Amino acid sequence: MSKCQQFNNLPEIINVIMKASDPLDTEPGVGWENISCTVTDNVAVDEVELVLIGDTTTEYHMIKDGDDYYCNITISTADEYTYHIWADDLIGNEDTSTLNHPIYLQTGMLMRVVRFISWIL
Repeated sequence: MSKCQQFNNLPEIINVIMKASDPLDTEPGVGWENISCTVTDNVAVDEVELVLIGDTTTEYHMIKDGDDYYCNITISTADEYTYHIWADDLIGNEDTSTLNHPIYLQTGMLMRVVRFISWIL
């Protein structure tokens, strides 16, 4: 592998998983979502962000635990959302998880449908 190829590798984002509270709820302190993933890079991962898209786009810094990253949030407004993971390395290479993951959240009925999508990068 040439020196140029070593520095052009993108961070690899795998094992994107979302877990939600049971019972499902939009009430802070009751309802919660935990999004986790694994991010690796041949140089070093710099930042990993959860990008939540609904009426607006919100970015959340993900917490590092080895090669695993996680973020705990509470979605407090009923809406249709998607999310993906963004990561960059120390030399500026960046990547995004390949699929937007949908989240459908309704209040009143306390019903949430989360579709987990698996893929191979």
